[in-house]
Amino acid sequence: MKKAVLVLAIGLLSAVYALFSWDAELGAGPQAWLAEQPARIAYADNGYYALLGLFASPMVDPAADGHAQVRRYNAGMARETGDSLTPFGTGNDRVAAPAVVVGTNTLCVVEAEHCLGYLQRNADTVRALSRANEIFTKRYHDLYAYPHFFTAADPGIGEPRLPLGDLRELHRLIVMQIGLEFLARSRMRALEALKADIVFQRRLLADADSYELKMAALDLLRRDAHLYAQLIDSPAYMHRHLPTFDVQLRDLSDVERSLARATKREFSRVSSILMAASKSKTIAQASAVPASVVRVLYKPNATVNKSYGYFSRVMDLTALDSAELAREWPFESRDPGNAWGYVYNPVGSFLSEIVAPRLEQKILALHDADGLLRMVRIKKRIRANSISARAVPEFLEAETQALTAPYDGRVFSWDPRDGFLYYDGPPGGDPSVRFLRVPIDSNQQAS
Repeated sequence: MKKAVLVLAIGLLSAVYALFSWDAELGAGPQAWLAEQPARIAYADNGYYALLGLFASPMVDPAADGHAQVRRYNAGMARETGDSLTPFGTGNDRVAAPAVVVGTNTLCVVEAEHCLGYLQRNADTVRALSRANEIFTKRYHDLYAYPHFFTAADPGIGEPRLPLGDLRELHRLIVMQIGLEFLARSRMRALEALKADIVFQRRLLADADSYELKMAALDLLRRDAHLYAQLIDSPAYMHRHLPTFDVQLRDLSDVERSLARATKREFSRVSSILMAASKSKTIAQASAVPASVVRVLYKPNATVNKSYGYFSRVMDLTALDSAELAREWPFESRDPGNAWGYVYNPVGSFLSEIVAPRLEQKILALHDADGLLRMVRIKKRIRANSISARAVPEFLEAETQALTAPYDGRVFSWDPRDGFLYYDGPPGGDPSVRFLRVPIDSNQQAS
C-alpha cells in the first residue's frame, strides 16, 4: 500500500512538473512581427552611422565610428551562444574615445524661458561655446545631407545606443546660434537656418524606427517651434519679406506620427532579452534557484506571447487619431484576462512587465506636438494682425476654425491675464507642452 501511494505521489509530481515545464508555442502574431526584416539602407545614404558616431574623437570620421560599432555588435550577436546576458557593443567598440559637448548646460532653455533677452545679454557666451563645440556643430549640420536614418544594428540587448542625450545638449547650442544670428546679424539667414533644422527634424521623425530617436526628434522639433514662437515676438520679425513657416510648422503627417515600425522594433528588442534570459544562468544565479526550477517558473515563449499582447495594444493606440485616443484613455497596460499566466509562468509574467517600456505617454507626446504647432501658427496670425488681448477669443472663433485643439476639436483657450494659449488633454501627457506664451502689448515683451 505504501509503495502504491509513493508511486502515485511520484507520478502526480512528475505530471505536475511536466505540465509546468511545458512552454506554449510562439503565437502567430509574435512570429509575424519577429520575421519582418528591417529596412536596409546603403552605408552612404544612411545617416544613422554618422549620428551614432556624432561625438567620436575629433580625429575620427563619425560615420566610420558608427559603422565600427554596428559591425562589432552584429558580429558579437552572430557568435552569441545564449549562455549570457552580457551586452555586446560596449567597451572596445569605438574607433577612438568619444568626446563630449562643452558648456551647453549654461544656455537658456527655450522650451521653458523666453531667450531673446538672454541672447542679448550673453552673446559673448554663446559665441565662446560655439567655438568650443565647432567640430560638433559642423558634424550636426552635415547630418542634413543624409536622406535616411534607419537603425542598422539588429534589435537586442546591448545594441549600440545613439548619443541622444548629447544630441539634445548640442541642439540647445544650435538654437541659440540661430537666435543670436537673428538678433545680431541676418534675420533672413537665421530663419533659413531654422527652416533647414525643422526640415531635418521632420525627416528624423519620418524615418525613426526606434522610440528613442522618434522622441529625440520630436523634442528638437518642439524646441525649434518654441524658438520660432519667440522670434515672432521680436519687432524685427514683422517684415513682409521674411519667410513664413506655415509649411514647416504644419501638423505632423501620418508617417511622422506613426509608431508602427518603432513598436515592432521595440518588441523585437524586448523579445531578444526575454529569449536570452531563458538560456542564461543569470536568473538562477541571481535568485539562487536551481536551473531546473527556473524552467518550471519561466516559460520564454509564453512570456514573449504575453509581451506581444501589450505591444499589440500599443500598436492599436498608434493608429488612432487624437479624438479617438482621448476616448480610449486611460490605457490599461496589463492584460486583465491573463491571471492564469501568473500561476503557470510567474517569473515570465513579471519579467515581461519589467522589461517592457511604458510607451503610451510617447503616443500622447506626438499628438501634443500637433497642438503646439497649431498654437505657434495661431500666434503668428495674432501677431501679424496686431490683435489685442481682449480681441483674441473672438479672433480664435472667427479666424482659426481650422486650427482647433487636438483631442476635443475645440477652439484653443486664452488666458488674458498671463497671455497664454492653451488646451486640455488626457492625463499622463506633459502639461507643460499644452500652452504657449503670446505676449501682445509692448510692456509684456521679454527683455
